Amino acid sequence: MGIKIIMRSLGVYFWIPILINDIIIPLFVLLIKINGTEENVTQGVMILSQMFTPFLSAFWTYMYLEKYIDMKGNECFYIVRKNKWPEIMRLLFLYVVTNTIPFGWYISMGKKYFYEWIHIVIICFLFVSAAYCLSYLLKSISLAMIPSFIYLLASVTGLNDALKKISFYESNTGMEPSKLLTRYNYFIVAAIVIAVIGRKLNDNYENYCG
Repeated sequence: MGIKIIMRSLGVYFWIPILINDIIIPLFVLLIKINGTEENVTQGVMILSQMFTPFLSAFWTYMYLEKYIDMKGNECFYIVRKNKWPEIMRLLFLYVVTNTIPFGWYISMGKKYFYEWIHIVIICFLFVSAAYCLSYLLKSISLAMIPSFIYLLASVTGLNDALKKISFYESNTGMEPSKLLTRYNYFIVAAIVIAVIGRKLNDNYENYCG
């Protein structure tokens, strides 16, 4: 399925991550910059991206799969191809391309912040894989959204301090390349394993329509 068709199928949901990441966050950070210091701006970007990026990266996946999973009796009608993973990867790519604008200036501050951006993409990949897998495992988009929504709430309330292994921006100096290679390769492996499990569940869920 082409990316334009996927975008149209999302309807108004397509614009929610873009509205938050590309309009609300930049405006909010701009206000901080006008009324504060450069340190406040950096902290503002760190806090806001920490709060919203993981959940929003998986948001399109949830909304795209909803019509296949939650609309009882309509599964066979909506199935264009059994394997939804290519469409999910297109949505992840589209998210990365369209929703990292607020971090562009932040990345440009230094080489280490490029690695921080890679770190963000890895975490997004993990959350998207989890969304794909849980949607077919639980056969309910509402239930599948609970883990990422809990992460969002933990970030908003400050409880995310207990989740340091997932948190972005572990220091104000950016991600160390050595840490990216030694720690977050496990996240890549975990994301791939979860995606493979999701693919198997995807096939099992829709085989009866074949």
